[in-house]
Amino acid sequence: MLESIDRRIKILLISHWFYNFCFGFLMSYNILFAQVLGASATVIGLLRSVGVAMQALAGIFIGLAIDKHYLRKVMLLGILCDILAMVIFILAWDWHMLIPAFILFSLVRQMPLTDLTVVTFSNRSKRLSVMGLMRTVWGIASTLSPVIAGILVEYFGGITVGGIRPLYYLALVFFLLTFVVVWKRFKASALVEGYNVPSGGGT
Repeated sequence: MLESIDRRIKILLISHWFYNFCFGFLMSYNILFAQVLGASATVIGLLRSVGVAMQALAGIFIGLAIDKHYLRKVMLLGILCDILAMVIFILAWDWHMLIPAFILFSLVRQMPLTDLTVVTFSNRSKRLSVMGLMRTVWGIASTLSPVIAGILVEYFGGITVGGIRPLYYLALVFFLLTFVVVWKRFKASALVEGYNVPSGGGT
């Protein structure tokens, strides 16, 4: 199967392994980090609600952007938002500083974009198999990440600011790596118009 997969899909299969690894452990500790910085249960709920609301609102504009621009540009924009969120988490000393971080983090969700890439550039007879393969590979990353995150947090001091903050340094490195790989290796010709690609494969 791997030999017949479009190069762009292979790139995302590898690069987004690191992305999903980070996403897996940050989802557990973002809330805890806000809590140790002084956020109440109500504030944490509001932070989550604001983040979800912004994701929903952004979906309209993301769809329009993909229709008008390269899919690659939208994907890079999403990863850049995550990178900026990591910088804010690293620098934050008060929960108020986390408001833009919660908004930026996964503002542009990568999973729908990778699915769109598979639909656009894979053989019609193998699309679901390719999606299944990607889910399995990324699932391994998501399975490993909470355990590794827990070990790191425990090593650096437990559920404290100093114990959780190192996770954001690691995530920043992995998100930067993902950004560079997509920027350098994912072909700029990856337009959503490739959606009508013939059954023989990618363009």
